[in-house]
Amino acid sequence: MVELFEEYSWVESMMLAVAREVMKTAPWGLMWRVCTGSGLSLLDMLSDIYMVTWYFRTEDEASMAVMLLAMIALNLIMQVFLVIVQNHKKPSKLPKEILIALSGLKPGYDAARVVSGSKEE
Repeated sequence: MVELFEEYSWVESMMLAVAREVMKTAPWGLMWRVCTGSGLSLLDMLSDIYMVTWYFRTEDEASMAVMLLAMIALNLIMQVFLVIVQNHKKPSKLPKEILIALSGLKPGYDAARVVSGSKEE
């Protein structure tokens, strides 16, 4: 392969294009992207929790903690609103979908259903 890369300049770009296409279409490629996104979402949630507790421990920064909590609460309210709008015809699914959205795992949960082929209708 090294000889091919050295002799033909187009081989590397072709191999990268093929690899990107495989990652786009393969179920494991989708799961990799989704799990990475969900993991980052959880890390973001944990960092927000850490910052809120840190701000509350610092006497001068309590107002920052309140603003950060308000921003997080507003974001969660918007997410719950969107879940209600999307699932208003299926009220029995609402509690489960709301919990999934509030946990930060909604993208991962939906993509796992797509990849596994299960369709909850």
